[in-house]
Amino acid sequence: MSTSRATAARTCRYCGTQLAKDHSDTACSACARRHRAPEAPAVPSEFWSDPAIAAAVHEQRFGKLIHAYRVHPWHARLITQATMARWLRVSQSRLSRIETGRGPCSRDELQQFARALHLPPALHWFPRPESTGTVAPMEGATVTAARDSLAFTSTLTGLADRGNDLWALRADLSLVATNYVHKPLKTVFGDLVDSRDTAIALLSRRLRPAQERDAYFLAGVACLMLAHAAQNAGDPRSAQHQLKAAKDLADVADHAALRAWVLGSSALLHEWTRRHTDAVALARHGHTYATSATTRSRLLAIEARAAARGGDHDTATAAIRRLSDMDSDVIDDDVTNFGGILTFPAVKRTYYLGSTYGLLAQHENAERHAHAAIGAYETGPPEERSYGDETLARLDIVNARIAAGAIDSAQTELEPILALPPELRIRQVDNALTRTRSLASQLGHRGHTAARELAQQLSTTLEQPAALPSARALPPP
Repeated sequence: MSTSRATAARTCRYCGTQLAKDHSDTACSACARRHRAPEAPAVPSEFWSDPAIAAAVHEQRFGKLIHAYRVHPWHARLITQATMARWLRVSQSRLSRIETGRGPCSRDELQQFARALHLPPALHWFPRPESTGTVAPMEGATVTAARDSLAFTSTLTGLADRGNDLWALRADLSLVATNYVHKPLKTVFGDLVDSRDTAIALLSRRLRPAQERDAYFLAGVACLMLAHAAQNAGDPRSAQHQLKAAKDLADVADHAALRAWVLGSSALLHEWTRRHTDAVALARHGHTYATSATTRSRLLAIEARAAARGGDHDTATAAIRRLSDMDSDVIDDDVTNFGGILTFPAVKRTYYLGSTYGLLAQHENAERHAHAAIGAYETGPPEERSYGDETLARLDIVNARIAAGAIDSAQTELEPILALPPELRIRQVDNALTRTRSLASQLGHRGHTAARELAQQLSTTLEQPAALPSARALPPP
């Protein structure tokens, strides 16, 4: 035991420097002066460019700044709370509360703490002391002002120009958005996660203000697409969490177009989880932030279909009328410029109208729009082709044929859908097949043998596990 104590006594408890055997203290002379001094030491100007200190100043949290000061690598070892409390002339318990955000500080205290730590005036976010009416002497004032200016600008040296990185990330997200609509989900999901992680990594560095906002926006776009991926995989709970993250990022970036898209995607999630009234309300709220005709068309189409799915004929009809009256010219915004899943071309609007008419039992209109959508997808640009939308449009045709009693024709239209590869069987397809089975079953109960057999065939198909997991219940809002 005595040997251990002797060894410990010969090592500085702050910096680890080897001490002489007869040294009477547990710290070297330099550390003893620094840690036991009644005042905080003077620090170099580059001290204040530390990212943790810059973040604390940006968030205007002095407790966080104090903690960043204590753990700064410039110090030989961690500055203890006891030492810091002595420098700030407060008790250690009070300091602990301040660091954890549980001890509010007055303006005078903040100014006192700033003086004690020699915080450059340029980094003060709190008001300066009120003027006493006296004029400060000019002698030396210009030197002090110049020194403070240089101290502030020295903190800017860590601001990185990440323009090329942000451009590359935007290009990656655009490629993923385009691939999303015509490739299996499992082939794009990993790229989405990588893009989100890249955005987070960029945000961990000090960026220029405009680039920081752009990075938050791109991170939000990645989370928005991850929400769609979770929904397509039958995991609405994770989709809801991704949408919450996308909303928070849109708020930090103060990006209206992203907010509008997040609200529209939230409406879709609620529509597919049978909370139709909430879906309509979310789609309507999205118009508050919509900045393009494309986004407004999407919100109206979602509102119409969600209302129809919930049996609200009047709301659905009114939304269809407003959608039809809109200018057909495509006007994009920062989100729709990504393309793919993040846009709403005319063919997608046609598909939505067909689906809505089918839910309203206007099957002739539904079949007409479904045929038009399928034809446009087949002959249009490959980047706009969506296997999910095409499949659901074909089911609208199947439903129209069942409603007309043309079961043989419905069976013919259904065959390519039932032959769909498992990796393309998103959860929405299973939901739509369930509705088709219900329509066939209703006709079968009225004595239509072929319809009853079709319903049984669909039951067998739905009992088979899909490549994507089954949906779970969405938690209450």
